[in-house]
Amino acid sequence: MLHARQSSGRIRSRLTVSVLLPARNAEETVLESLDCLCRQEGLGNGMEIIVVDDGSEDGTLELLHAAAHRNPCIRILALPRAGIASSLNQGLARARGRFIARMDADDLCRENRLSLQLRYMARHPRVDVVATTVKMFPEHAVTSGMRRYLAWQNRWLTHRAMERNLFVECPLTHASTLFRREALETIDGWRAVDGPEDLDLFLRGAVAGWRFGKVNRVLYDWRERQERTSRRDPRLRRIAFRRLALDALADRAPRELPVRLWGWGRSLEEWDEGLRARGFRVHSNPVNPRAIRRGDALPARPAPETVWGLPLAGGTPPPSGVQELWLLAYGADRSRETLDLRLRREGYRPVQHYRLVS
Repeated sequence: MLHARQSSGRIRSRLTVSVLLPARNAEETVLESLDCLCRQEGLGNGMEIIVVDDGSEDGTLELLHAAAHRNPCIRILALPRAGIASSLNQGLARARGRFIARMDADDLCRENRLSLQLRYMARHPRVDVVATTVKMFPEHAVTSGMRRYLAWQNRWLTHRAMERNLFVECPLTHASTLFRREALETIDGWRAVDGPEDLDLFLRGAVAGWRFGKVNRVLYDWRERQERTSRRDPRLRRIAFRRLALDALADRAPRELPVRLWGWGRSLEEWDEGLRARGFRVHSNPVNPRAIRRGDALPARPAPETVWGLPLAGGTPPPSGVQELWLLAYGADRSRETLDLRLRREGYRPVQHYRLVS
């Protein structure tokens, strides 16, 4: 049963939060997702939930209309099937909130999720998007690979850490986010791409100068299911992440700047191939992470002032004296972090002097 919290104050002329919840064939889970949203603390009548039905063919739409009849904060937008990017943009165009939150139709969130994210925004007025740390459920269905990915993602809590890792994997869970509306409007919202829409959104946001934040509490529960999109959609495989990262890098880096690529294994090979295909001159340097852990000497390194790590925001060109773009390409977290730590100790700084990629 859906519950609405009553507000003791007046209804705002402009709502505080609009939650965008795209749904397709979600009859088994969407009511649970709506229920935890309708229980959000501290918002009263300051919240609306815009459920965008993306051409469902089961009983989802009937359930949604019944839920909206019981709870006036739920608004239903029924559209022909067009994909998640189109659904989110259609919802954004109709949203009335000053903040825009995301939620997926098979996930859950804690009752204080939005209030804590709004508090974070109030305390950090320069932040444009704030996520939360996340856990997956049910426990028995979560694969070891997803456990590793979620542990990696939950580590990154600051803007600097998340921006530094944007070319590695998506460092924040899209469905857990709360945005300042004007930040989304500045980059025209979401777009359909040959790859993960969330990474594309955050990369474009970083270029536009977005500041990222994260509430260091598990406030979002991500449902693991065999039919989850990121399992069944081939665009969301590793190759799709890498292609999107390569395209984003190619949009920002000057072709006249040679690329020094350090790495190992498939990551090194595919970044070398992808960069050459996009017109870059690449000098690849295989660096075995096991040798680094044994304490072996690193190959000859450029002086810090001669290398560049591709800051994304502001369109900043390479500083005078920079001779090459420096990338570290490792698929394994431990390998990447081993070399990263070694270079930091020697005075190099990620983003300033080199960029981590995966």
